[in-house]
Amino acid sequence: MKKLLLLFMLFLLGYFSVAADQLPNSRPNKEGVSTKIDVSLYVIDIENIDNKSQSFTTDVVVRLKWKDERLAGVKGPIPLNSVWNPNIHIYNLRNVETHFPEVVKISNDGVVEYTQRYYATLSSPLDFSEFPFDQQKLPISLLSFGYTP
Repeated sequence: MKKLLLLFMLFLLGYFSVAADQLPNSRPNKEGVSTKIDVSLYVIDIENIDNKSQSFTTDVVVRLKWKDERLAGVKGPIPLNSVWNPNIHIYNLRNVETHFPEVVKISNDGVVEYTQRYYATLSSPLDFSEFPFDQQKLPISLLSFGYTP
């Protein structure tokens, strides 16, 4: 079964590599106009908080949406790296496993959607001096590398 899935994924990569050459890889809006990115973040679970390593482990889904009218009408899932994307990364990341393919879905009107599920260990300053009455902030900091605000 795993071999069949691997062959299917290789077929898809080969199929998309031909079509991906024709897709725009530049920013969707005119020069100097910012591209609005809708960010949704869903925390499924916080599995572990480790005071010694100043970190926590979480299972989280991140969804990004933006509009690129140049892609209106493009069919099927498209590899993420073949179109312009905001290049979002988790800034305070120590270790990560991703669970979804690196693809985007495009609606008929050009709305691009990228969804990824992360099982990650993230750094965070923790202070348990008032335990068990303490409060902790567990940030998930997203940063767009390579683009200014």
